[in-house]
Amino acid sequence: MAEDKTPRSSGDDATASAKMRAALRAALEGHDPVLGAFVPRFIGVFILITAIAVAVETIKGLPEWVMLALFLFETVAVVVFLSEYVLRLFAAEKPWRYATSFWGIVDLFSFLPTLLFLGFDALGLRALRLLRLLRLLKLVKNDNSYRRLVVSVRRVREELIAVVVAAGIVLYLASVGIYYFEHSVQPEAFASIPESMWWAIATLTTVGYGDVVPITTGGRIFTGFIMLIGIGIIAVPTGLIASALMAARRHRDDRERLASSFAEQVADKIVADMEEFPGDPPEPSQPDGAAQSQKRR
Repeated sequence: MAEDKTPRSSGDDATASAKMRAALRAALEGHDPVLGAFVPRFIGVFILITAIAVAVETIKGLPEWVMLALFLFETVAVVVFLSEYVLRLFAAEKPWRYATSFWGIVDLFSFLPTLLFLGFDALGLRALRLLRLLRLLKLVKNDNSYRRLVVSVRRVREELIAVVVAAGIVLYLASVGIYYFEHSVQPEAFASIPESMWWAIATLTTVGYGDVVPITTGGRIFTGFIMLIGIGIIAVPTGLIASALMAARRHRDDRERLASSFAEQVADKIVADMEEFPGDPPEPSQPDGAAQSQKRR
């Protein structure tokens, strides 16, 4: 029996490649029917271990074998994150869009600093290698809670922008006010309005480091008012984001409840149809003309 040697068409190859990329994308995103969420969980645990390694390598006086182990582990991390980046680039529907996206840049910088400056230990290069800590952002990439937070911030972005603008105005006015109250008695602490902004930031955020404090009566009264205003400035965006998060949570619950109700209605309809027609489905009725022609035959 002769074998079928019909060449495969380019359309079949494109379909097979698209299916392979879709399967790879599902595995990387944690939606694979076999692997489940294994791949993103493995990457998440690996990121946490690399973060611990970055902290440990700053300890002075480590034994040589520990430094060598950290170096080898960082090499393995570069291979893992480089492989993940290449696979995501291949699996993406539009590779260039992924490469220039926020998460694509994060994936790139999770291995690029070490890959570029491997073997160099100059102070400037060491600072650039701190970009490896961008790996931590990958932990929230596939987190639904983070996505809801992003959606909530987008919903109230206009209000947040207004609050930021108002905070900037209050920051400037606070710097000007404390400068005129305190400059004459503390010329070094409040030497200028720009230098007074450090005090204004610490006061508005209600941190109060205490390194620069007013000593005049007017300056202290003015500081009290600024502290009260700062509490409001911090509370407003917190309330906006919290209410937006609650609205997003209610929207998700309503959507899940609607989907569940629709599924129950479909199931009840199927069961009712099966009870109405327990046997084989009835044959379709024929028109009168077709039935009479069959009888003549």
